[in-house]
Amino acid sequence: AMRVKYQISVDRYDEFYGKLVRSKLVDFLADERKRQRKSTSTQSSISLSGS
Repeated sequence: AMRVKYQISVDRYDEFYGKLVRSKLVDFLADERKRQRKSTSTQSSISLSGS
C-alpha cells in the first residue's frame, strides 16, 4: 500500500523501507513502550497513594 501511495518503484522499495520506514517504525515502537511504562508506573503510584 505504501509503495503505491508514494509511487515507489518495485526495485527501489527495499531501499525505501530499509532507510526510512524501518527506522521510523523502530522509533515509534520504542516511544510507545516508554509511554506504556510511564502510564503503568503512574497508575501504580496512584493506586498505592489511594490505599
